[in-house]
Amino acid sequence: TTGSGKTIVYFEALKQLINKSFQGLIMLPEIGLTSQFEKKFIEFFGFNPAIWHSGVTKKNKKIIWSGIANGKIKVVIGARSSLFLPFKKLGLIIVDEEHDQSYKQDEGIIYNARDMAISRASFENIPVNLITAVPSIETFDNIKKEKYSLSKLNQRYLNASLPNYEIINLNNTKMESQSWISKKIIDKVNLHLEKKDQVLFFLNRRGFSPYVLCKKCFKSYSCPNCSINLV
Repeated sequence: TTGSGKTIVYFEALKQLINKSFQGLIMLPEIGLTSQFEKKFIEFFGFNPAIWHSGVTKKNKKIIWSGIANGKIKVVIGARSSLFLPFKKLGLIIVDEEHDQSYKQDEGIIYNARDMAISRASFENIPVNLITAVPSIETFDNIKKEKYSLSKLNQRYLNASLPNYEIINLNNTKMESQSWISKKIIDKVNLHLEKKDQVLFFLNRRGFSPYVLCKKCFKSYSCPNCSINLV
């Protein structure tokens, strides 16, 4: 499950290989995840990994490329393109959140970085770990066919407690006309707002329309903070 401590588990596996002078590659689906992940890495290992993605300058990429090729850089945290770096002694590839669609390259050369990671690991005869709380259909099928071995975390790291959650059945809940938010949720939100807490709503999609348009004046409305069209 998410938050179960699977990151710490593969950090331990990677640590053993680093101690044997191997290099490691940790792939992340989004650049935005890098900063927080890097902090967690440094807290565990005590040294800085090399970061590789489209936001890294050409000058730094040249330095990183050389460090990987001569074996001085031990661990790379990167996006899809990090898979093509010239590792001198690669010992493990980790594909974090392997189910994420961001691993698919749809422009130019079309490929799935997760599948390419599996291929590279096969060519170099090294292990590849696909990390996820919700396996992709392809991965789940390969597990069923026993092509992949499955490792499960049956309890959370350090026996950490699960977050509190409640499922509200809207079929049994009376709501205001044309409202999709139950009174219970509204009350909970107001409670936290009174405490000056923040509240986050996750939606499965923003809406079917690209924007909201006034039928009388034909004005479109956008968010006053980020200028994204309201839907």
